[in-house]
Amino acid sequence: MFVLGGTSARTIAEDLSKELQQPLVKATFKRFPDDELYVRILNDIKGEDVLIVQTTYPDTKIVELLLLQDAVSEAGANKIIVALPYFGYSRQDKKFEEGEPISARAIAEHISLHADHIITVDPHKEHLLDFFNVPAYSCSAIVEIAKYLKEKDIDFVLAQIKEQRNEHSKQQPSLVVNMITWRRHASTVPP
Repeated sequence: MFVLGGTSARTIAEDLSKELQQPLVKATFKRFPDDELYVRILNDIKGEDVLIVQTTYPDTKIVELLLLQDAVSEAGANKIIVALPYFGYSRQDKKFEEGEPISARAIAEHISLHADHIITVDPHKEHLLDFFNVPAYSCSAIVEIAKYLKEKDIDFVLAQIKEQRNEHSKQQPSLVVNMITWRRHASTVPP
């Protein structure tokens, strides 16, 4: 397996590469004068599984992801797994007024074209996974974020997560978490 980071997720890709003990794909990215993007995969990845890590915000990152997927496919990758640390357009998961697109579905369908699996991180709603035309999974960063906040002795955090279960989802239901924190040495409770 190889790990390929788009320009919006290089650090995450590097961390995943170390954690998985798998090599990073070397790639070239450049912009033409008309702002079109050029990408090139520099490794021989024929027959290999490739994990592409890229957010879909802002819009230019969606185009970059689609080009990376096409380049990896053209290079003969065995499987393409797309990890989306942030899935832009996820809040546009239904029509509010006549004539509007369901943007999350439109983006998901395009990402599915050159992907065998999709991994999202804490999506807005679990039913978003159903918009992908390939197996899609959700993972949560909540535990790791909580550890980080505790280490940093953060003043105040208020979070609520409700249990959500989707029969088509591959994820276990989310737990209900109500958390209010502040520094232990604070003399007053925040309002």
